Amino acid sequence: QRDVPSLWLWRSLSLLLLLGLGFSQTPGYREAVLRAVDDFNQQSLDTNLYRLLDLDPEPQGDEDPDTPKSVRFRVKETVCGKAERQLPEQCAFKEQGVVKQCMGA
Repeated sequence: QRDVPSLWLWRSLSLLLLLGLGFSQTPGYREAVLRAVDDFNQQSLDTNLYRLLDLDPEPQGDEDPDTPKSVRFRVKETVCGKAERQLPEQCAFKEQGVVKQCMGA
């Protein structure tokens, strides 16, 4: 099952990327996406946490930090409930868990 995240995720990701959280290097790019996943988990009404499943490669080209860059990634439902207060990275993916495609600029 695939869902498209709501507008708040797009806004969160856009804000993070526009703040220059590192499109100059891959670790910063990944960090910006992980922050968007954290925002998703905080605002989602789902009871389980989601974790980054995969991430499209960092866009190349325009290095201007004021130019929005597109990003695409997928998150997958984990076995950890939000109430457990675990870090998503420490949670196993749920078998048959929901996968959500995320994109933003």
